[in-house]
Amino acid sequence: MDYGVWYAISDLFLHIGSFNATVSRKLSMAISQLEQAKSIEEYQQIGILTRDILIEFGQSIYSKNMLIEGMTVPSATDAKRMINYALNHYSANHEDLSDFVKTCYSYAVAIQHNPSVRKESVVQAVSMTSLCIALVIEAIAQSTLFEKRPYYKCPNCGSLDLEVKEHVEGDIDGAWKMDKIVCSDCGWFYIEEMGGMSGVE
Repeated sequence: MDYGVWYAISDLFLHIGSFNATVSRKLSMAISQLEQAKSIEEYQQIGILTRDILIEFGQSIYSKNMLIEGMTVPSATDAKRMINYALNHYSANHEDLSDFVKTCYSYAVAIQHNPSVRKESVVQAVSMTSLCIALVIEAIAQSTLFEKRPYYKCPNCGSLDLEVKEHVEGDIDGAWKMDKIVCSDCGWFYIEEMGGMSGVE
């Protein structure tokens, strides 16, 4: 295997890791598995992992407030739609990048179901996905609307249904307002301005 491929995208991994450590770790896992893989089944498993990486990334940049009337609500695994909605929200010119996302996702799924997949195709899938994610990050990070969220998935139950609510804290000097992230499904909450306080209500 040509390790020059991984050297060429090493900077992308650093860029992705600074934005989403989970996605970066999963990409590193895909590379580690690919270095050891020798069977069709192992190659197919990397295809599944690559698809899951795109889903995880989509979850991290999509939120319900991006939806406008007439839009289809994406499922928790609809990576293509989640990423497209995020690009539509943050970036004016994104059609080519949205097409690239669809290509990467379709390629990963094709590997997953290909009974004669070759290692070269899996290398291409991981490389394409890394580049795709880095390009999407670059596109949305330039937007003045973009604000990185401390959580995009509930750490207690895994739900994506997180809401930002107003929390009022008071003492003898008065009261002040702050944002409180709340999971609509299990009641988990997080308040960054109170030292990262969290719990379940």
